[in-house]
Amino acid sequence: GVRPGTPTFNMDLPAIDHRIIFWMNWKYKVNGLLYWCLNYWQKNPWNTAMTWPDENGNGCLLYPGEKGPIDTIRIEVIRDGMEDYEYFYILNDLVNRLKENGNQPILVKESESLLDIDKSIISNTSEYTHNPEVIIKRREQVGNLIEQIMNLQDTSSESK
Repeated sequence: GVRPGTPTFNMDLPAIDHRIIFWMNWKYKVNGLLYWCLNYWQKNPWNTAMTWPDENGNGCLLYPGEKGPIDTIRIEVIRDGMEDYEYFYILNDLVNRLKENGNQPILVKESESLLDIDKSIISNTSEYTHNPEVIIKRREQVGNLIEQIMNLQDTSSESK
């Protein structure tokens, strides 16, 4: 349920609150998310944002359209958060392979540092950064390391 000070998918919160949930999933080793409804249209959401008592947009991440559901900015931000989680997953997998082979200890250390969601990003489920630049910068760093490690693997397999 919604608790003041914790991130949710309600529309009255900044976008960072929708995205940070997936960073919390990574930090606390939660590998899934169950959300109760994407199209709770008891009232016309185009006319009434309050889809649930005292909550705007709860259960309404898609809007009805003539040719099918229309996505919201929130669901696009949620997608970004899911992609962030996937970046962490991919980097973690690549790092584990490097460790198995005893290769690139500096890259391993740098990667492990980025995979550790420290208190500067998330202290607990109600204390986290509200600065999207912090998230964007970390995602870029993770993406760069993924690319660097994959290029190393491509180079080493070509030389064999």
